[in-house]
Parts: sequence; C-alpha cells; structure tokens
Amino acid sequence: MEATDRVYASLVLKAPAGKSVLDTAASQIPIQELTPDAQAIQKARIFLTENGLQPGPEGVVLSFSGERRLIEQLFRIRLIAYEKDGKRYYRKSGSIVVPESMRNIIVDVVLDDPRQFFSP
Repeated sequence: MEATDRVYASLVLKAPAGKSVLDTAASQIPIQELTPDAQAIQKARIFLTENGLQPGPEGVVLSFSGERRLIEQLFRIRLIAYEKDGKRYYRKSGSIVVPESMRNIIVDVVLDDPRQFFSP
C-alpha cells in the first residue's frame, strides 16, 4: 500500500447522554458530557480493527487510519483526493452510511489532516 492510499479520520462517537461534539459548540457544554464512555470506545475500536482499519488516539472522537477503499466500502462513501502543499488529502462525496450495528455509537466520520495523529 502506498502512503497516498492511507486516509486519516476520526469517528464522532455518542456520549452516554446521546450527544456528540457535532451537536453543539464546545464552549456551550462541559466536555465530559460529550465524551463517549469506555464501552462505546472499545466497541468502536473492535469494529475498526475487524474491518481492517487502525484505531488511534481517543477523546471525544476516536481517530483511525486505513486504506481508502476499506473506508469507502465500510461507510458506503466515495472519498475524493486532492492535493495541497504537495500532500494528498481527501474529502467526502456525500454523507456516510453507518453500519446498522454501530448506529447507536457512531455519529459521523470526519476526515483529518494526514499525519496529524499518526506516523506512517
């Protein structure tokens, strides 16, 4: 796999109260209320790993990386590559489709700036 095939992203996860960082401005609500619990994070980690993706750092989101084609297949999305400052980035074409088994945990997938959280 070439480095340009690797996509860096984050799963936006639901907190126990059902909220996520996408629901409100961060300054309007305590961060603890937006943080997913350990069980949700573990389930998301297992989901990513079982689907060939590499989980990364966690917080109010769970960062991950993996092959473009795997992410496209898993979330039924097309990722469009573009170049900026000599580096390849991706943007989503449309909305993701969260697999049924993860809809109570995953809110969205947000694409990250490559190598912000990972080293190839």
